[in-house]
Formats: sequence, structure tokens, C-alpha cells
Amino acid sequence: MRYILLLAFYCFTCGAQEIKDNTKVIAYTFGVMPITGSCHIGNYFKDISAVGTTIQATVSYDANLARNLIKLKREAKNNWPAEECNCKGQQYTKAEIIPNAYVVQLNGYRDTIYTTKNNCAVFIPESGQKYFDGESRLLNELERGFPEFLSRDFEKEINERVYDSVSVNSIQINKKKIFNKTRRSFEKDIAPFQMVRTDSIYGKTVFVKQVFWLDNIEVVFYDKGQVQDVNVHHPKGGGNTAFVFTLDGFTIGDSEELLLDKYTCSTIFRNWGASLKDPEEGYYYQVSFTGAKGFAFFHIWEKKLYAIEVTFFK
Repeated sequence: MRYILLLAFYCFTCGAQEIKDNTKVIAYTFGVMPITGSCHIGNYFKDISAVGTTIQATVSYDANLARNLIKLKREAKNNWPAEECNCKGQQYTKAEIIPNAYVVQLNGYRDTIYTTKNNCAVFIPESGQKYFDGESRLLNELERGFPEFLSRDFEKEINERVYDSVSVNSIQINKKKIFNKTRRSFEKDIAPFQMVRTDSIYGKTVFVKQVFWLDNIEVVFYDKGQVQDVNVHHPKGGGNTAFVFTLDGFTIGDSEELLLDKYTCSTIFRNWGASLKDPEEGYYYQVSFTGAKGFAFFHIWEKKLYAIEVTFFK
């Protein structure tokens, strides 16, 4: 018994010595700035929580990058030439823009580095000063860590963005088309619904919404009309279901790589809709339906297709 306790204690102490490496650098920059927005990207984080039109982001797990950025910020404050920066949170059309932020996490240490356009200088909000990088050391380090991210013109890409299109006839349950189905024709051609949930939504008027379920498939109809929305979720526990939903051949559990190969326009942005704190999880891709009949979202989690949202236009 004593040896068992000693072994347990040894395993516990060895396990306790394993420290999880939480080192990463998250890079943020403006996409398309709101017309009346602030000059300082840091002021947007209070109201914006997801990667999208206003803020774009990416992540590096390079420990050397994290350490070097911390070192460069310290050097900037102590040794680099400085001058006052005309950005105190006012509207960006009336100030110098601070468009970039790099959040550095080195295990328990955390710091944010703000930079001017083209990463030419470090901006310190507390002092209102910008510190010039005369030798481009900061820029070189960032280009090494985020080469693709820094080379993109996000404003142009977002303004010119288009989506891939698919036919509504490619939306099927058990290989049967669902577009334009009424509740009656849906249950006749596919299957009777297993559950109906009725919700009352209160506003200026009371709106009653009914949601119909087939396993992990959620269906909403227009009032006394055809299918309006279909939401397909990853089955709880990852188990199989009796009803297989497919959109253009894709179904829940498929690899993200398949979407990237097929939808080259819709997948230009790899983290649209992801949390700003974790730009590599919980994002989505959008496709349109030909004939302006609606659109769909493919939701990604752990590089797999986790959920599909479909909306048809009336």
C-alpha cells in the first residue's frame, strides 16, 4: 500500500510540473472603418466581439515572435525617437489612425502593442506618444510572423467580396429536395416532425414562431407557407441520425478542406465571425443561392463542418 501511495504522489508531482504553454500573438487590423469611427483600434474592442467587416485578425504561436515583440516595445519606450501622436480617440477623419494591435501572451504575461500605419512606429496610448522604428526592426519581425496577413488589403477585399453560388435544389434531406416545401408536403415527402416548439416573441406586436424538429434538423416555415429557415446542428454526442441533411453534397462532420477547395470566393476570409479572442475557432463561410433565393452559412469548429444555417427568401 505504501508503494502505491508513493507512486501516486510521484505521478501527481510530475504532472503538476507540466506547465501548459499559452504563448501566442493575436494580430488585429482594420477592415473597413465605420464612417464615424474612432482613430484608435483599441476603442473598438468594447463593442465588437467578432472578426468581420470592421476588424480582421489572425494568430501566431511563435514564442520567439512573442518575446521579440515584448522586447521591442520596451526598447521603443526607452530609446526610439518619439513625438506626440494626434490620436486621442476622436473621429478617424480628424486624426492620425492607429490601425494595428498585437496582443502578446507569454504564459502568464500579457501585453498589447499598438502601431501606426504600415507598422512604422509604436503608439503608447497612456502617453499619447508614437515611437519611430528607424531601423524597421518591428516591421521586419511582424512580416516574419504574419507575412500573409500584413500583405493583404482588407478594405479592398471586403468591398469587392463575392460569394460562391449553389442551387436550392442541392439542399436535401435523405436525398429529397426541401425548397418550397410546405409543412404538409414536407411531412408527406420526407417524414413527420418529431417535435414542435412554439415561442412567443414580444415587441410592438406579438409574434408566434413555431420550430419543427427532425433529430438535429431545425425547420421554420413562413406563416402558412413554404420553408423559411433550416438549421442543422452537430448531433449531441456525435452520434448518427436517421435524417441526413446535405447542401451541395456537404454534410455535418465534413472536413473544412473540402469547402476550401470548392468555394474559393466564399472562403477568402478563413475566420469570419470568429471571436476576436480566438480567431481560429467558431467561424463561418457564406454561400448564396442562385436566382437570389437565399443564402447559407457553413459553421466551422475544429476544422470540421459543425452546423449549417439556411435561409430562403420569400
